[in-house]
Amino acid sequence: MASQAQQTHWTVSDLALRWSVSPNFIRRKIWDGELVAARFGRAIRVSEAEARRFEEGHATASSGEPTRNRPMVVATAKL
Repeated sequence: MASQAQQTHWTVSDLALRWSVSPNFIRRKIWDGELVAARFGRAIRVSEAEARRFEEGHATASSGEPTRNRPMVVATAKL
């Protein structure tokens, strides 16, 4: 029996701490459809499996370059 219970769902804040990013980054990934989440009332939760899937898809090479072959999307302000 494990001494520490495995977390099955992450809050936006907990996931932001885990990945060292802002909570808004997590919300933006959910809004853009890159990260699947479930809403329980006002609470948003991301499953452990979905967090692992996202991490594997966004892993970086040792050089720090993205491993994906698609360009980085940069947001621009509309005038």
